[in-house]
Amino acid sequence: MRSTRPALPITGGCSCGAIRYEIASFPLLLYTCNCTDCQTASGSAFALNMPVLTKDFHSSQGEPKGWRRPSPSGADVTSWFCGDCGGRIYGERAGRSETINIRAGTLDGAPDSSAGSAMPGRGGAPRP
Repeated sequence: MRSTRPALPITGGCSCGAIRYEIASFPLLLYTCNCTDCQTASGSAFALNMPVLTKDFHSSQGEPKGWRRPSPSGADVTSWFCGDCGGRIYGERAGRSETINIRAGTLDGAPDSSAGSAMPGRGGAPRP
């Protein structure tokens, strides 16, 4: 099975459509995080994240709300989410200002598995 890269910019947003974003470059990686914060936020054993260059991320609609806290390792982390539906969109970590971590499930369409570990495409109706 051959994987093709999506056209740039890559777009995404929250479940209710209030927050929308564009990414002007391909993700650097696709990975799972199984820290307790990601488990709690996702309601799963892990969260699927994609680091992207901060300079290539652009919020195109809405203003996400931020929640700052120390990570399990003690680093200052800010999670950005939709104030209407509560969906986490991305996170920033102190000391890593060159990248942000997008929640892969917020993309319009399945993440490109060539960037990291393979995963099946998601089904269902597209978001607004």
